[in-house]
Amino acid sequence: MTATDRTPSTTRLARLAGLLYVAIIALGIGGDALVRGPIHVPGDASQTVANLAAAELPFRLSILGDVLMALSDVGLAALLFILLRPLSPRLALAAMVFRLVQAAILGLNLSSLQGAVTLASAPGANDALIVHLLESHAAGYDLGLFFFGVSCVLLGVIFLRARRAPSWLGAMLSAAGVVYLVGSAIHVAAPGLQEPFAPAYLVPVVAEVAFCAWLLAGGRPARGERARAPRGGQRAQRRLRLQPPELSVALEDRPRGGRGPHSEVLATPPPRGRVALAPTARPLERGSGPSCRLIANVLVAYLTPRPAWARR
Repeated sequence: MTATDRTPSTTRLARLAGLLYVAIIALGIGGDALVRGPIHVPGDASQTVANLAAAELPFRLSILGDVLMALSDVGLAALLFILLRPLSPRLALAAMVFRLVQAAILGLNLSSLQGAVTLASAPGANDALIVHLLESHAAGYDLGLFFFGVSCVLLGVIFLRARRAPSWLGAMLSAAGVVYLVGSAIHVAAPGLQEPFAPAYLVPVVAEVAFCAWLLAGGRPARGERARAPRGGQRAQRRLRLQPPELSVALEDRPRGGRGPHSEVLATPPPRGRVALAPTARPLERGSGPSCRLIANVLVAYLTPRPAWARR
């Protein structure tokens, strides 16, 4: 978003997206790290089931928190598309689609947690099946991060390519997406490398917190963005420096009949073999090429009212 694009409506949307991001971070950390993390005991299925049965209510509340997190992710995907569509419509749409797929996977994956807590509260529960459901949820979460990683990379590319967005944030989001993709691939292909790769997840944490803070601040533009001018305008001014006031006056004063205050300037025909140029065209500045002068003179001659001798 540019300095001119930061209207009150877009600022409110950016802050709303930041609030949804805060909810996603809080619900994700609270449900996984604080509730489900202490329950699972690697290599001890009976103890894991006992912990789950003892913390049934917090476990069910964590499932409800994950539902709210998925809903917040859907809303955040839509808001980010609205905010980033002016920067790159196609990439913003692709990032939204990948984020929505991730939210759908996480939502469907919650059925494993619901099945595990239901079996744990029933008499004669199968400990191995319950642990399998918990581990299936973890695997499904990593599969969803494949799509989330692609979404982060696309967001990073949008910020890096846009002149109106902070490039440092784009680099951080791109790095976070790469970490998510590599981490999920390791979880599927080489589970033994998960522990050595775990410190790399600090990069996504910092990147997402920074992105959340940027949204809460209203989506501030990059420093020095206000002084930038569109490239197309500068190129057009360098190619053709045509003074438009005379053209506007000639067109405004021209009546429907085709005659105006400038119509009688060329009352006499020009010599044979020469083209009459419009008197309203001011000389181009030095440095303009011959082709630019020719195009400008032809345009002005076409737009200027026709003299009397030309209408005979």
